[in-house]
Amino acid sequence: MELEEEVKELLRETEKTLKGSARRLFMARTVRALGEGCQHLVERELGWNRGTIRKGQHELEQEIICLDASSMTWKGKHPIVELVTTTSQTGMKLTKEAMETVETHLQRLPSLEKWFVDVRYVA
Repeated sequence: MELEEEVKELLRETEKTLKGSARRLFMARTVRALGEGCQHLVERELGWNRGTIRKGQHELEQEIICLDASSMTWKGKHPIVELVTTTSQTGMKLTKEAMETVETHLQRLPSLEKWFVDVRYVA
């Protein structure tokens, strides 16, 4: 199977207008629409990276958006990122003593009231 030049141009132009997860999802949906084994085809014909396509396919299957955490840092430290598949318990209540312990790790910005917190890194 080969793609016609008009189709290649359309796909390339569309891909260039997108960034991040929107671009990856477009690539993954294109490969899905072309059918089984077309990942190699678009890599060859369009120059798309298979790793990027795979990440887009993962985002489609999991219905999530992958952040490129490997390139993110905070004060020179890289975050540890894990996919959370469990549901958090809601309605949890802490004792006053337990909340005071949690508060020692929070720094609040007065202008943003109680909803904005900065969690300080504690070694």
